[in-house]
Amino acid sequence: MLQSASRYLPEASCNLLDWINTRTPVMLRLISWRHALPARQNVKQVTNVTVLKGTAGLHVIEYRTGNKLDLDQVIELYRASTLGERRPVDERERMGEMLRNANLVVTAWDGDLLVGISRSVSDFAYCTYLSDLAVRLSHQRRGIGRELVRLTKVESGPKTAVILLSAPKAVDYYPHIGFTYHPSAWVLR
Repeated sequence: MLQSASRYLPEASCNLLDWINTRTPVMLRLISWRHALPARQNVKQVTNVTVLKGTAGLHVIEYRTGNKLDLDQVIELYRASTLGERRPVDERERMGEMLRNANLVVTAWDGDLLVGISRSVSDFAYCTYLSDLAVRLSHQRRGIGRELVRLTKVESGPKTAVILLSAPKAVDYYPHIGFTYHPSAWVLR
């Protein structure tokens, strides 16, 4: 069950992260690093805290924006999520170009382990093409994909539409997280 952390927070003088680390069994912590957009500063800031109840132990997922990532970690994630079946993971140079040329990348981290990625191309005014959404199999069904999509939408701007082509195995997933079916998509290869 997701609940806003604001109703549980003590007075403002308390260190938020210390309070969370000592009182919440499970949480998702959003950390935004703006590397991809040249007009923005590389500032690390906590922008959102969500508390999940019902799982023993502290488990923190950090969400970051930016495409300055270790390519080996990205390729390993693609393989661990099955997206590697449909991406050129054996073509290192091409994968590097895909990552470098994406101008909106949101990642999910479990400590030092990259567990999810949303890789997009956006004009930040009208549309964002979400070309890759991958979550490590071991971390699926925990809301990480949904949060990656939500943050992609937030970062792309309030008036943009997020557009994607679904992998065959994920066709039933996207309506579940708010996407609507569009029957006329075309691909030129």
